[in-house]
Amino acid sequence: FSLDQSLETLENALERKAEALRIRIESIGITKIGTIEVQLIDHALLRTERAFDILSRQVEDRFSAAGQSVNAGYAALEALSPLGILKRGYAALTDADGTLIRSTDQLSPGDLIRARLTDGNARLSVEDTGPLP
Repeated sequence: FSLDQSLETLENALERKAEALRIRIESIGITKIGTIEVQLIDHALLRTERAFDILSRQVEDRFSAAGQSVNAGYAALEALSPLGILKRGYAALTDADGTLIRSTDQLSPGDLIRARLTDGNARLSVEDTGPLP
């Protein structure tokens, strides 16, 4: 449900309840309503409007919180995704067979390898391998 659908559903429910009360009053046959009855009805309507306002704010708050949660989850997934990692400046290296290169032990001088970057591929030639400085 969207926020608008939830508020519409709530409003329809309140309208149905008000209509049911109107029908009930008519069925009782009250033709004259005194001041006290009018005050009671006004008070009931005011309470109903307040309840509607409170429920509307609660629905909005829940949808807002859910949206923030979804956005945070999306950001976390994006950061951990392979493409997200490439966007941060890393590359995925593969040999001629497409095997992922994880170590310099897999390389020899003269090997042709492919680097997968965020916006495409590059062919590279290995000149030398060695330990980290």
